[in-house]
Amino acid sequence: GFNHSAVTTTSGEIFCWGNNYSGCCGALPHVRFCYEPHNIRCIYERPANIALGRNATMSSVYNGRGAYLAVDGNLDGDMEEFCCSTQSESQPWFEIDLGEFAIIQTLKIWNRNDEPEDPAFDRDMFRERLFPCYLILSQTRLPTGRKVGAHEEAGSAVASGKTNLQACLDVSKCRMKLTKLQRCSTWHVPNNTMARYIRVQLEGFTYLHFAQLEVFGTLGINKP
Repeated sequence: GFNHSAVTTTSGEIFCWGNNYSGCCGALPHVRFCYEPHNIRCIYERPANIALGRNATMSSVYNGRGAYLAVDGNLDGDMEEFCCSTQSESQPWFEIDLGEFAIIQTLKIWNRNDEPEDPAFDRDMFRERLFPCYLILSQTRLPTGRKVGAHEEAGSAVASGKTNLQACLDVSKCRMKLTKLQRCSTWHVPNNTMARYIRVQLEGFTYLHFAQLEVFGTLGINKP
């Protein structure tokens, strides 16, 4: 009509724009006119990559390959400088703090894809290091196992007599163990899973490196 318009997308979202009389476009009532299409979130909001640009940390950093490289949106794993990497250590980990609770739908982890220059090494040497690994979702801060001064941090793995990985699994909301070697691994998490912290962690003593971790969901405690 002349006052407002609406469209529905193939994914099920509804966008409205125009005169927002009494909030008929789904925007707040004080908004008199929607100049751009406004998504009515209470009906449906398509999950987006909410990990993009978020605060990310790692158990250690190798050669300047910091955690930010895994949340910059670049899926290219064909070169070492595009991938985050830890030092070779026991149960290395990578973690994203979303800053608030979110409803998580899908996780995608993009593996490193280049090959060693020395033909004496196995072609899959870099790719194999990611597996097996655990994807861990948690509502509370996960233990890091790092020492704070002369004292171990509260609730740490050492203080509890557990390995860091086991301590994280115990407090997790849900987790998945990935074992199949592939370029992109996808995990569809249980419905309506709410979490704030997302961790990738290995079992053994090795390097942890990969190209990107995508977390598809919606911020807030309401399901999309």
